Amino acid sequence: MANGYGSSSSSSSSSSSSSSSSSSSYVAPTAQRSAPAGFHYMPDGSLMADSEMPGHSAQLGGNYKLDTARLNPRILDKASSFPPKSGYRVTIEPNQGEIIQASQCVATGMTVAYEGDPNSFTKSPSMFQYNGLSSSAFYKVVFQDSTNLPNNPNFVADTSNMVYMWVYFGLTETRHTSNLNTKQVFVNVVINKTVTTKIEVTNPINIIEKEITNFNF
Repeated sequence: MANGYGSSSSSSSSSSSSSSSSSSSYVAPTAQRSAPAGFHYMPDGSLMADSEMPGHSAQLGGNYKLDTARLNPRILDKASSFPPKSGYRVTIEPNQGEIIQASQCVATGMTVAYEGDPNSFTKSPSMFQYNGLSSSAFYKVVFQDSTNLPNNPNFVADTSNMVYMWVYFGLTETRHTSNLNTKQVFVNVVINKTVTTKIEVTNPINIIEKEITNFNF
């Protein structure tokens, strides 16, 4: 299912839709093939067995194609702004009766950003940013729980929760894209069975400094 800016596909049990916060949105056709059971499509169109993926025991969220045709071909989303200026997001929906949350989502080939780092929107329990140049079109994504937009620290996900994946377009934080509207852009998302905890997104340096500060000589 797709609506808004982008079309998207999933090769696992999770379904998805793409949308934009922009008022000028349109319904895009779904043109992605469904991979055979136990396999998923790579960005080049080839098939790969789920068991060949790192962390293959995790549930595979899917390989999502971003519809960039209506975007400025030379776009740069400001790294310090949320949501991104482009307003581009993919909505990852669970199957009926299933529960998913932002802390389970991982952008393949990218690295989770620590809380408090420059231009990081990671804040447990409901916002997790992933950085990295896994594409020539975007430099980071932010996963956000749809039913915990205020980021309540006592949040418990239920079956009504969906995950928004906000996409920041640009070659880097300071370089705009080139010919974006002619590119095929994909984001591969793995949905882990376990959640990313607050301690995992806390910079170890900050933990050491806190321990030194609290140490009694």
